[in-house]
Amino acid sequence: METIQMKKQMIALAVAGAFAGSAFAANVDMYGVVDTGLVYTQTEVGGELSSATADSHKFSMDSGVNAGNRFGLRGTEDLGDGYSVSFKLENGFASDTGVLGQDGQLFGREARLSMNTPYGTVSFGRMGALTSGAGTYDVFQATGDALDGGNANYIGTGYWFSRGRCDNMITLVTPEANGFTGYAQYSFQTSGSEKTSVRENDRYMALGLTYSAGPLNVAVIADMVEYSNDTMAKLNYVNKTYAGFSEKKYDDAKAISFGVNYDFGITQAFFGAQYGKNEKLDVSAFDIDSAVDDTANNKKFKIGSLVVDGYNLHIGAATPLPCGTLTVSAYYGDYEMSGNSDVTATKYGFGAMHTYPISKRTTFYTGAGYGQTDVKYDGNDKKEAGRIKGFDVTMGLTHKF
Repeated sequence: METIQMKKQMIALAVAGAFAGSAFAANVDMYGVVDTGLVYTQTEVGGELSSATADSHKFSMDSGVNAGNRFGLRGTEDLGDGYSVSFKLENGFASDTGVLGQDGQLFGREARLSMNTPYGTVSFGRMGALTSGAGTYDVFQATGDALDGGNANYIGTGYWFSRGRCDNMITLVTPEANGFTGYAQYSFQTSGSEKTSVRENDRYMALGLTYSAGPLNVAVIADMVEYSNDTMAKLNYVNKTYAGFSEKKYDDAKAISFGVNYDFGITQAFFGAQYGKNEKLDVSAFDIDSAVDDTANNKKFKIGSLVVDGYNLHIGAATPLPCGTLTVSAYYGDYEMSGNSDVTATKYGFGAMHTYPISKRTTFYTGAGYGQTDVKYDGNDKKEAGRIKGFDVTMGLTHKF
């Protein structure tokens, strides 16, 4: 009996030793963020085509207001001579309900395996695009947006062209040289597993360059979304041309993004700009699901998803105060429907967030923001097809572990 017990103890010690040895060798650690806030949101909807949506007022407990909730594992194994292998597995969740984020994916925020060499880094898996404002390769918005993509619904969110996390992504990063770092990305299929034909997959590709010198940081990104035949057909259907509209077949989305920030000491100033063609502009908040018939002018078009050409601008600043940090921002976007200047849209907004560190790991925040989107049509006699105004006030806590 004693022999069996001793064998069990020896096996347990061996297993524990193996795990301990692996942990030390790979430098694995667990980390996370829990963020919960109270948000008051007021939304007003107007325009000729927006009768289906009513104005609303809501006071709620929300998750990830100031920082996205997450927990993850990350680690690095040193292979010697400047070579190493690293990984990052990051889950998103809602702290107010416990529900998994990113449509229930276990590691929906990031699932990355990287090979690090003296000649650069190559990463494989699911990760954020260079202009997405998400994850390890958040390059553009971290450089050119004071709020780095925003916080609550109307506090700096939704002003950049739609990019997100991509499945099946390869990212190449060059070594830093005289302040310059190069980036390249390619996704074989942005969501889900690759299909047999290339034209059945939505693909993403990007080239980027950053420069850092003391208080100055600059980023330039050129990226492109190559739509699958199915996505292209849906876009052309939604934005289908009718009598009075010129025929247009939409192409892949292309954008150039520029961001810069400079730390003056008393404040850090940010500027961001984007120009894009054939970009999807989300106006689904108008809640118009069917094509609208303007019989007086013999025209039809659909609000909900527009394909547009246009630009986005941002200016902001983050200022250290004796009682924390105050970040302010302003955004503006101007667009016209691709191939049809009769349909135009504008977006603009303002936001402010104040953060106060209670401890090294916990931050108290308050914020307020306003945003407005307008869609107009009918050539010189611009009619207001849809208008949405939103206002947010929020407060909450962010805890990191």
